[in-house]
Amino acid sequence: MCDTVLAFGENDSSYLECPTRMAFDNLPADVQGQLSNGVVAETYSMALGPNGSYVWCYKHKTTGKTMMATNGIPDSLKEWIWKKDAGGAFERTFQKIRVNLHPNGTSFYAVDGVAHQWKGLQDPLSAELTGLIKDGQFTDTPRIVTFGAGADYLVITHGGKGFWRLNGHRELREVLDQWRKEGVLGRITNLALSPFKPEVSAILVETGLLIVSGLPDRTKQPVDLLVEATKADTARIQEQREQAEYEQAAAKIRSNQRKIDLLNMATAQADAQTRWNMESSAFMGSIGTRCNRCYGPYCTCSYRY
Repeated sequence: MCDTVLAFGENDSSYLECPTRMAFDNLPADVQGQLSNGVVAETYSMALGPNGSYVWCYKHKTTGKTMMATNGIPDSLKEWIWKKDAGGAFERTFQKIRVNLHPNGTSFYAVDGVAHQWKGLQDPLSAELTGLIKDGQFTDTPRIVTFGAGADYLVITHGGKGFWRLNGHRELREVLDQWRKEGVLGRITNLALSPFKPEVSAILVETGLLIVSGLPDRTKQPVDLLVEATKADTARIQEQREQAEYEQAAAKIRSNQRKIDLLNMATAQADAQTRWNMESSAFMGSIGTRCNRCYGPYCTCSYRY
């Protein structure tokens, strides 16, 4: 699977990234500046909200440090992200944080790989999420959560379930409805809706096909290049995975063969020892017992026992 970051914001802002390429447009000034200056090696996650708000986690190219930046987000989300334990260490693993900011500016959904947190979500989305919980634990953990414009939303779980309201995404809804019937929602590796503009979306499937819809024409060239890079990255990662699996299988075969060789060697040695013992016993029997006179084991005189 090819790791990607897909984020859309207000005023046609967007951020798309695959392992070897990024494409971004009209982001908040400080984020746009950092990216344009080339100090960002990799973005782990990005969420864009109203009025220039965002949550952004990235790797600094020069220092290699993980950087977490937030702006204009709800206080409860800020506290959740920056929470520290009794020893003063951050409780969250920043690289694993994924956030979705609602266009109303107060609601959100966040996860850090272990803990899930949401606030202000309305039904039916809130009811759908709550329905996945039993005895305080998820029975099927959400894998993709994204907000669309108006009251649109989409959730896909690790178990392959999906529920959504996609009034502003007719074509996408038709595809997803069919895939849900076929039970193949698991082929979707990433999906993002724009919380601010209908019909703006990006969907990535396991083959490496990335479909980006609804962005301004000015973004076409960088987005097209990213689409091709995503496909190439997926093929390369799949090839590396297959090579690793082949090498692992080959190593296991060599290890098993070595065990067989050692077992055969031990068996051969045991057989040789047995033959030697039998031959020695036969030889000793043929020459008689130890001599009573000279105690020599090979004496054949008349004084032997």
